[in-house]
Amino acid sequence: MASVLPLAAQRQNSLPRNLLPPELMAQPRLTQQERETIQRALADMQSDKAEMRVGAVMLLSKYHANEAKKAVVEALNDPNARVRRAAVVSIAEWRHGLPVEAVEPVLLHIADEDVEVRRSVSSIIPQMMSIMQMASMIRPDFGNRPLSPEVRRALMGAYHDEDAVVRRNILTNSSNLNLSTPPEVFVEMLDDSDRGVRLEAIPLAIGYGNPVQWTKPAQKIIEGDDTVAQLRLTAELGRRGLPEGIELLRQISQLDNLEIAAEAHLSLFRWTGEPPELDWLIKALVADRLTQDQAQRLLQMLRNYEGLAAPLAPALTELRSSVLRLEAVRLFVSLDLAEQYPEIMARILMDSNQEIRAMGMTQYYVHPELVNDEIIDGLIDNPHADVRAALVQLAIRQPRAEAEGLLYDLMLDEAVDVRIAALETISTMRLEGWPEVVSASLEDQDIAMQRTAVVIMLRERQFPRRDEILREFVEKNPKNPLTPRIRTEIGQGEIIEIDMNKL
Repeated sequence: MASVLPLAAQRQNSLPRNLLPPELMAQPRLTQQERETIQRALADMQSDKAEMRVGAVMLLSKYHANEAKKAVVEALNDPNARVRRAAVVSIAEWRHGLPVEAVEPVLLHIADEDVEVRRSVSSIIPQMMSIMQMASMIRPDFGNRPLSPEVRRALMGAYHDEDAVVRRNILTNSSNLNLSTPPEVFVEMLDDSDRGVRLEAIPLAIGYGNPVQWTKPAQKIIEGDDTVAQLRLTAELGRRGLPEGIELLRQISQLDNLEIAAEAHLSLFRWTGEPPELDWLIKALVADRLTQDQAQRLLQMLRNYEGLAAPLAPALTELRSSVLRLEAVRLFVSLDLAEQYPEIMARILMDSNQEIRAMGMTQYYVHPELVNDEIIDGLIDNPHADVRAALVQLAIRQPRAEAEGLLYDLMLDEAVDVRIAALETISTMRLEGWPEVVSASLEDQDIAMQRTAVVIMLRERQFPRRDEILREFVEKNPKNPLTPRIRTEIGQGEIIEIDMNKL
C-alpha cells in the first residue's frame, strides 16, 4: 500500500532520529527537578554578573528542551565576550542539535569583535553547513536557499581577518560555503604573513585562479626555502597539467631537494610521457632515491606505457623492496612477459614474498599452455610449500594422465598442507586407485592428514569397505583423537552419518 504521508514526513521517517532537527523531535520528558533547574538558569541569564550568565549558559546547554537551547543561542548576543564564548562552545558540542534557524545567527559571529569567538565559529563551519543541508532535505519551506547577504559578507570578511587561525579555517572550509569567492582572494593569500594560510591557499589559488594570476607567486614559492609549500605546489600543478604548470614543474625538477624534484619528474612524465623524464625516474628508482610512494606510483604509471615499460620490466622485478618488487611483478605479468622470460618466472616463484609467488602461479593458471615438464619439475622442488600446494590447482588444468602423475607425486610432499590438497583433489577427480590412497592416508603421521582421509571416507557413501577400514583404524588407534568420535558413529555394523565439522 502506498504511503499517504507527505513527502517531507516520509523523509523525516527515513532519517535517523539523531539527524532530525530539534524542532521536529519530541520534546524530552523532564522531571520536576530538571524543570526547576532550567528555570533557575534562565533567571540567571538576566543577572548583571557575567560569571552568572556564563554558568547559566553552560548549564542550559546540557538540556535538550527548546527553551534551554533558545536561551543558549540568544547568549551569542551577550555584551560579554566570555558569555558568547560559552555559547559557541555549547553549540559546537550539540553536533546536529541546533535549530536550522539558528545557523545564520551563529555564522554571523565569525565577525565578532572577540577573536576567540571568531575562531570557534570558523571551526564549526562544516557542522553548520551540514545542518543546513539536512534541513533542505526535510524542510520544503527551507529548500536550498542561499545564505543571507549579511552572513555572506561576514564570511567573506573572514578571509581578511587579522587572526591567522580564522583565515586558515575559512580557507579550509571554503568548499562547504559555496560563496563564489573571487579567485584573486585565494591568489592574494599566497603571500599571507602566516605560513599555514599560504599552504591552505595553494590548492585553491591553483584550482580556481587564472595562471596569469598565480604564476608569479608560485614562482616565488619555487625560489623560496619552504619545502612543504614547494611540495604542495608541485602536487597541485601535477594534478592539472596546465601548460603554465608544466613549465613551473620543469623548474621544480631542478631543485636540490630530491623528494620535490622527483615529484616534479613524476608529474612531467605523467603529462608528457617524455623518455628523458622516465630515464631520470628509473635511475632514481634503482638507486633507492625515490620515496616508496613515488616508486609505487611510477611502477603503476608504467602500465599505461607498454612500449616504454616492456624493456624495463624484467630488471625491475629484482628491486630490493618487496613492496616495490610486488608492484614490478604486477607490471611484468600485465605485459604478458612470462613466456618470453621463463627464468624470471622461476625467480618470481622462489621469491621470499608469498604474494609475489602467488602472482607467479596465477600466470600459469591463466596460461596453462606455458606449463611444461621442466616447469613442473621446478615447482615440485620449490622450497616454498605454498607454491607446491598451488600445483594442485595447476594439475587440474592439465591433461588427466599428467594430472594423475603430478598429484601422486605431491602425495609424497613433506608439507601436510600439500598432501591434504593433493588427497582432496585425487578423490574429487576419482583418479585411478583413489580409494587405496585415501585408506593409506589413515597411516599418515600427521593427524590433519588422517582427519582428511576420515572425512573423505564418510562423505563418499559408496567408498569401498569403509565400515571395515574405519573399524580397523579404531582398533589399531584406540588413543587417536579421532577414535572416540568415529566409535560413537559406528553402530550395528553400519556407519551412521557423521558431523564432519566435529571431527
